[in-house]
Amino acid sequence: MRKAFVGLSTPLFYDYNNKKNWKYPNPFLESPLGLVSMSDEIIFFDRSVCPKSMQKLPFVKFFTDKVDINDYLEKYHEQIYEEINKQNEMYCRIDKKSTFNFENNFKNIGNLLREQIAPFGNWDDHGRCLQINPKLGMYITPRSYNSINVILDNIISHNENFD
Repeated sequence: MRKAFVGLSTPLFYDYNNKKNWKYPNPFLESPLGLVSMSDEIIFFDRSVCPKSMQKLPFVKFFTDKVDINDYLEKYHEQIYEEINKQNEMYCRIDKKSTFNFENNFKNIGNLLREQIAPFGNWDDHGRCLQINPKLGMYITPRSYNSINVILDNIISHNENFD
């Protein structure tokens, strides 16, 4: 059984115009038809990263419905910090004179979204913050451009044996 995981870093962007009677902006996924056809079950991190049109499908599940994310983060905190430290070391080794310009690339992606993919929408590259631990004031923002979200997604996917 193939279980696909759609995490915090998966949605490309969020449509803020399409938010009627809904708590979160509607996320856009790359190739949702491919995701549906190649998976027996799709596990979304949370309802906020699942397009509204997919939420009631019988093969769609939500990770935060079955797992207390605070307990999960506590259980795997050493693994998470180890991965974040590896990432920080990698960034320190990147040549400062690199020709890669994140800001320009983000603007190019934004232009593509605005002109070709979603000219109808008021989009942004992130969803609403999810409060994880109210006592500590911890928040996670679903966003494809956040490397910590990629780390969390990979750790969850690996530890839960998701595809």
